[in-house]
Amino acid sequence: MDMASLQSLPNELLDNIFANIDSRDARNVSLTCKRLRAVATPAVYHSISLEWRNAIRRGATAPKAPHIHSLLRTLIKNPDYVKLIKSLEFRATNVWYYQDDGSPLLCIPLGDWKMEEVDATIVLFEELVDKLQIPESACWKSYIRQKTRPAYLQMLVVQLCTHLESLSVSVEFEMETGCMEMALKQALATTPLAMDPTSWCSKLSHVRMTGDAKGDIWTDPFFNLKKLFMLLFYLPNLETLELTTFVQPVEDVGAEWESIMPPEWPLMQAPNAEKLTTLRLVRSSISPAVISLMLQQTPNLTTFEYDTFNGFSVPLDLSAIRDALLHVCDSLAHLSIRYDMHQEDENYPPQDVIGVTFGSIGPLRDFPALTTLSASLGVLFGSDDVRHGQTPKLADFLPPGLQCLTITDDMWMYNDFQQYFEDVDAMSILRTYLTGETAGYRWRGASGYQHGGDNWNGGLGYSNIIWTVSHEPGWKGATPGLKKFVYDLRTRGHLTFAYWNHPRPREELERVCKWQGIECEVLFEDED
Repeated sequence: MDMASLQSLPNELLDNIFANIDSRDARNVSLTCKRLRAVATPAVYHSISLEWRNAIRRGATAPKAPHIHSLLRTLIKNPDYVKLIKSLEFRATNVWYYQDDGSPLLCIPLGDWKMEEVDATIVLFEELVDKLQIPESACWKSYIRQKTRPAYLQMLVVQLCTHLESLSVSVEFEMETGCMEMALKQALATTPLAMDPTSWCSKLSHVRMTGDAKGDIWTDPFFNLKKLFMLLFYLPNLETLELTTFVQPVEDVGAEWESIMPPEWPLMQAPNAEKLTTLRLVRSSISPAVISLMLQQTPNLTTFEYDTFNGFSVPLDLSAIRDALLHVCDSLAHLSIRYDMHQEDENYPPQDVIGVTFGSIGPLRDFPALTTLSASLGVLFGSDDVRHGQTPKLADFLPPGLQCLTITDDMWMYNDFQQYFEDVDAMSILRTYLTGETAGYRWRGASGYQHGGDNWNGGLGYSNIIWTVSHEPGWKGATPGLKKFVYDLRTRGHLTFAYWNHPRPREELERVCKWQGIECEVLFEDED
């Protein structure tokens, strides 16, 4: 049976086809003939993604950089293409290196320009700077001539796109230049709460600014991002915001400093972010006071994810974060809190620090809309009860409408928690909640159940522990709508004291959950 060629298909069908293929594939098709070029062009320009990539190790392979100048030149000469662009992504990958002295170095590769086109292209870009009435235009033109800061060309592209709905930019570009902050200030300068509908950012509904660095990359430019991120809350149609940033060192003194110099919005009026429904703070050390300031202006927030990354010299005030969340307690449906610590001293591991947190995120009984929760037991309970030799009941700390619960292994092996939330102790907490079972005092292979502390003596004997039903499962009374439970041990679970690293307790937990009619998954990865 012969297949119909693309050229023979009606435009309506072609439109549906190109709406569901990658922009690079659409571009290849557009080069085949004049008719397909006309149909494919909207798909080519609808979503544009460019990546600046270095090798994992410096000098291993040649760096790759896209021809951002070619894209900008094309858009200037073809203004109809600008109207087609709905999504832009500028991504930096493998751009951090450590120098010989241990300090981090940011190295973003640069694209090649055709020498015969350089002068005319630069003139074209300088004319665009004047047309857009960009403040500090001399600075912009200088960097454009130097061809060493792709962020300036990126922001020229962005400011041309008045129909833009989604923008994703690696924070590394902004760390080099600050040009996005300048562009936002210009857009908000006259009427911050009634933005010009023709502005490049007036239709933005999704903004993502995260970093490539996964480890302990702390540099001065990171501290300069906070003002930009606060300005993003003024975008009138913003629905989803994802950010990575670190606070300024002076703010690391915590609540005492912020009581003297509380955080404030960068403009005279606070934003009205009523359309914002999703806020993700990824690998960030934004303080609870700043989070509270943000959430006061997001009355309809449904999803909040806080992947906190703090130095251990300043304890994280979990109770203050809970107080901040109360601003959105009636709308918040999905909450995720992850916790990691920056090792400020290579000779002093964070887990050896005493007092890494204050208070706790729970109880969450007064969050009626919350259906999805992801947190560690350490974040949920805090360490106060541990110091008194007590373990709270999980059922007392969970929101009443909970449907999906994920418990993570953040802060395993931290001295503050004395292993009260690990190994067989964690199993005891979970089974009390999920099945109403408690641990028997004696069982084959071990002398008895030692609560908390170093459980090496129990070893594999804990796999033979006898669990007996002593009361109604906690979930039935506290969270009757629970449908799924996930125990995520992929980050620090390999530190287990010869318990969760064996399949038997993992399979046993999944099995008893299934008996309760609850979908269960235990995620575990052995250390390489």
